[in-house]
Amino acid sequence: MEPSTSGTSSSAAADAQTTKRKLSGYELYREVLGSPKYVVAPMVDQSELAWRRLSRRYGAQLVYTPMINAKMFTDASNKTFRSANFDIPSGEEGDTSTDRPLIVQFCANNPEQLLTSAKVLESYCDAVDLNLGCPQDIAKKGHYGSFLQDEWELIYTLSEYDSSLSYSFLPILSALSISIYLNHECSFASELTSNCPS
Repeated sequence: MEPSTSGTSSSAAADAQTTKRKLSGYELYREVLGSPKYVVAPMVDQSELAWRRLSRRYGAQLVYTPMINAKMFTDASNKTFRSANFDIPSGEEGDTSTDRPLIVQFCANNPEQLLTSAKVLESYCDAVDLNLGCPQDIAKKGHYGSFLQDEWELIYTLSEYDSSLSYSFLPILSALSISIYLNHECSFASELTSNCPS
């Protein structure tokens, strides 16, 4: 009788998972993103694939997607919204030869929705950016962007969803809006980064 290998392969996968770790900020910047100097930030209704390709043609080394609403992207049955925001079936968005490095930006106020949306796109990007800076009326109405900045506990939970929800090792970035209350934002940023990998 031959020994079973199913236990061996599953334990090897478990070992690989436990040895993998999330990269620190500079490790991500150097090793994954390639130390980019020219970055095209996310722009509403502008950062779609065609704009990202054009930006790369003219020297951009890192680009972002437009802000994607995690609550709406979570709904797998809403294929129209998903393909309009990140068209996986076409095979072009997040393509390793033409659309990387790439950071996908989400707006969210629910950790589970952010997790679900990020997991759908984790193979097509190099990091996830949680928008904490959008000051537009739609962000106020939807309760995301800069309108979450007074809810430190919620933002901490959103940014640490990998620990609380046993997520993978996809890095999470955040963009903050700086107001006239600079000390408040500095304290907030310090709190968010206090538990980041060094």
